[in-house]
Amino acid sequence: MLRFIRLRSASRLRLKTTPPQSRLKSTQSAATTFDSIPGPEGYTFQADMGTMGTIPAFDKAYRDFDSPVIKFLGPITQKEEVALFDVNDIRMLYAKEGKYPFGAASFNQASMNYFEQKRKEAGTKYTRGIAAQGELWRETRDIIGPGLMTDAALSYLGLITDAAAAAVDVVDLYKDNLGKWTKAAAYDMFTSVALGDNPKSTDPESTHQLAELVETGDDALSLSVLLSTYPKEMQPPNAYEDMVEKYETIFRVTRSYLESRKHDGEVNLPDCWFKDLKMVQGLDMEEIILLMPAFLAAGIGTTEGVTNWILLNLINNPEKQEKLYEELKSELNGQPFRKSAELPYLKACIRESHRLNPPGPAMTMRTHEKDVVTESGYEIPAGTLMWFCPYQVNRDPRYVEDADKYIPERFFKDAVKKRKESQCPHSKALDHGLSKHPFSMGARGCLGRRAAELEIQSLLVELFSRYRVEADPPNQPYKHKQNTLVIPDPMPKVKLIPR
Repeated sequence: MLRFIRLRSASRLRLKTTPPQSRLKSTQSAATTFDSIPGPEGYTFQADMGTMGTIPAFDKAYRDFDSPVIKFLGPITQKEEVALFDVNDIRMLYAKEGKYPFGAASFNQASMNYFEQKRKEAGTKYTRGIAAQGELWRETRDIIGPGLMTDAALSYLGLITDAAAAAVDVVDLYKDNLGKWTKAAAYDMFTSVALGDNPKSTDPESTHQLAELVETGDDALSLSVLLSTYPKEMQPPNAYEDMVEKYETIFRVTRSYLESRKHDGEVNLPDCWFKDLKMVQGLDMEEIILLMPAFLAAGIGTTEGVTNWILLNLINNPEKQEKLYEELKSELNGQPFRKSAELPYLKACIRESHRLNPPGPAMTMRTHEKDVVTESGYEIPAGTLMWFCPYQVNRDPRYVEDADKYIPERFFKDAVKKRKESQCPHSKALDHGLSKHPFSMGARGCLGRRAAELEIQSLLVELFSRYRVEADPPNQPYKHKQNTLVIPDPMPKVKLIPR
């Protein structure tokens, strides 16, 4: 959602700032009016996002203004938007979001308009439903969600672990391009869940027709975000036509694949998510085909981004990687990941990577239909776009010891218990439910969260059970690259040493 940020010319930037508050947690008895909320003025914040990147820009604003809420001219609406850093404020706003909350996907107007056109042409109902508002969104979610959002996702674990094993079988081909391998592995695991079929796109020699789509979904999403956020004069030539071509490719390849699976006029699928959507939820195949771009956008980007950061942290901290290997060897002894396995260090590694390197500056965005006053005492008018940013506190050295270091042990039970006994509310925020994972929460929480968590754990188990992964050479530089989510770029070149 945040790959493309609209910027104005430097001559129009106003670099004044409103003075910061004195503490992160407001202690005022009277509510702070919206006009009094501190923050960068003019296009300063957008300029920071363009030059520094989204996460550094939000981190800088968090430090500069030291307030639970900041206000800025936003890149999405080009109006005053706010960022909320206090988990109690965010929790309260989730609780008040109502039956039909307005989510981040709803701002992607280019995709919304295109899918509405496709819906009318095909006579389908749910084609744009995931990003829609009101009852259509709710009904779409209620139909799509059960197969992924509940423990039903566990029924696909065998498909996921098989795809993870096949990806690791060829990982040595990607020693110089680990990021490409991670994307393809995420795609293969998702496609295995969705269709019960692994295209093995990690294998350069794969001839599976679905392997063609490994990059297409992300490319289409990026173009649609560009079209939704940039003024026309700043868009590259033929951006809309290129987006349409990507989406049509997804439809064409998916339709061709499903046609090839027909037997006696019926699409014959193994047990998988799409079979559940057809047989249990009653969706016809055209509905499913036209939903495929949304599935690709939701099902791959988070898994890819989160996995890349975990890999980077474990590669750059070999002593932590060795501890993880010893746990995997003791508990699984070369077997695939299973949900019942006791793997506290694996979970701590994932959690610490998310603390240190969240895949975006915010977990989601919301607007409310009514005026609200946050728990910390700030007035926010109805319709204001709110960025939910619980991650910055978790990297604040005032509240987190060795905040810039990768220390999975900080999430062991004894360390968590010690924080619970602390008098500092911001230290406790480290263990708040809002800080534990990269998936949004509330009514519009990530549809594929449970499947993605299984995919990430399965791939890590498979890779680090079979290889010691070393940076080759050590200490390779990287930057934060804004894709659908923020990823490290480039991923380090590595040496793979069989266990």
